[in-house]
Amino acid sequence: EIVGAGVKNPRVIDAVRATPRHEFVPPNQRAMAYYDMALPIGESQTISPPFIVAYMTSLLAVRPGDDFYRYENKGWLDKAKIPAGLAAIDSFTEVRLRTELQLETLIQELLGKPLTPGTPEQHVIDLYRSYLDTQGRNQHGIEMLKDELDGILKAKDRRELAGRMGRMGYDPLVGTGVLVDWHNPTQYILALEQEGLGLPGRDYYLKEGEPFVGHRAAYLAYIEGVLQRAGITDAKARAQAILAFEIELAKRQWSPEQLRDTAKLYHVMSKRQLQAYAPGFDWTAFLKASGYADVDRLQVVTDSPIKDMAAVYVKTPLNILRSYVAFHYL
Repeated sequence: EIVGAGVKNPRVIDAVRATPRHEFVPPNQRAMAYYDMALPIGESQTISPPFIVAYMTSLLAVRPGDDFYRYENKGWLDKAKIPAGLAAIDSFTEVRLRTELQLETLIQELLGKPLTPGTPEQHVIDLYRSYLDTQGRNQHGIEMLKDELDGILKAKDRRELAGRMGRMGYDPLVGTGVLVDWHNPTQYILALEQEGLGLPGRDYYLKEGEPFVGHRAAYLAYIEGVLQRAGITDAKARAQAILAFEIELAKRQWSPEQLRDTAKLYHVMSKRQLQAYAPGFDWTAFLKASGYADVDRLQVVTDSPIKDMAAVYVKTPLNILRSYVAFHYL
């Protein structure tokens, strides 16, 4: 009714829809709780009609001194929608999603044309068709991954696993990327940041109630299924250990709110200083495998989480780490 009456703000509409009005009125009035009318709530007081609440809320203006972020970004915040399956939306995600659509358009155009063998266009289409060929991939199974997977499961120590996580095709415990140096914009710097989780963020591991409990249960079943399909023994026990390990990592990671504090995100150190600061992880092996063997100036973006995650890593039994690396490789 409030939409039909002219309320347009999606946040206000969602808030009104989520408000349990029946909990505020006497039992004999609950059948009318969601009608657009005022209802008594006792002590000579009434609960206002939904439209009045929604309309007045829509007129509220945020003052710069109250919440400058919302004041400056109100238009975007009112209109932005988090896409299904994603934990957040920002300009980078929007660019990525738009790029995916553009690539799909280009591929569809190429599919309708005769292509010369050996050309980049033909290579793109060959790759695209091989990706869609699930029957062919299923026939091959994990044959092409077998040697690498066996190497992971037979890794002799944590140093070898740290090196493997730095290689292409692996999901690392810590993400790497090259940034413009915030304090010296004439040069670049290698940045290290917390990663290592299979679910979208720390809340998925730490929050109680739905949907998070359901997400964890589904993720646990997914881990077990991946390991089973790869022919790895004790899939159930390994899956439970992997999830428990990731929960411990999540406990050490910063929240999205903490990651917005740019003053905390600039901690520069050398490789030797990093190894002394977070000694539980072999940074030399990891950075060498990542292609950064000669880099000796690092911006440790999430410093205390990386230190604490390294401590978890060194205390975790080697077999659990093997399972973790193998799952994320798959």
